Amino acid sequence: MSMSMSKIFYKVKAHLLKQGEKSMDEEYGSCRYHGDYGRSCAVGCLITANMYDDNLEGEAVHSPVVIAALKPIIGTQRKKRKSKLELLDALQGVHDEYPPNVWKSKLEELRPEFNIA
Repeated sequence: MSMSMSKIFYKVKAHLLKQGEKSMDEEYGSCRYHGDYGRSCAVGCLITANMYDDNLEGEAVHSPVVIAALKPIIGTQRKKRKSKLELLDALQGVHDEYPPNVWKSKLEELRPEFNIA
């Protein structure tokens, strides 16, 4: 069963704020779904070990390989899946584009845009 938009948002928010650091490949300086030191990014925290494959790294949220891995999270209904992918892309943007000290405020800015109560 897929997750609701609200459940995705709050799970990712809790994860990022608790982790407090980006999920990176320190050798190459790039963000990773599952990074060094057991960290994971905004989308990576939803991808369990049995869903994960190293081929996901470097792929955007909207790529077929990532969509396939996220199927248990986003479901199969096209309209709902599209909205969830847009939310995940925005959450990933917070992780990738901003320093951790502003994540809380940047995440809160997304709530009205995605109608998260």
